[in-house]
Amino acid sequence: MGTAIAAERGGLGYIWGMYISAAQYQNGIGRALINEIQQLLPSAKHFSVVGLQASPDARAFIKRLFFSDSGMR
Repeated sequence: MGTAIAAERGGLGYIWGMYISAAQYQNGIGRALINEIQQLLPSAKHFSVVGLQASPDARAFIKRLFFSDSGMR
């Protein structure tokens, strides 16, 4: 269904890999993964999304979650 890779360094959470099966788009899995990351990294005050080759759908998803074009929230 979906997976994510994240870590925290110095109060900043980094999300650099999040993959969701296309068949599962629009089912809340991406938002659930982001929420889980935030709970697992409580010392992260801000998050950075690193999307080296993000698809247009992924970019739209990131913007819907209030991340700026720079990937910061």
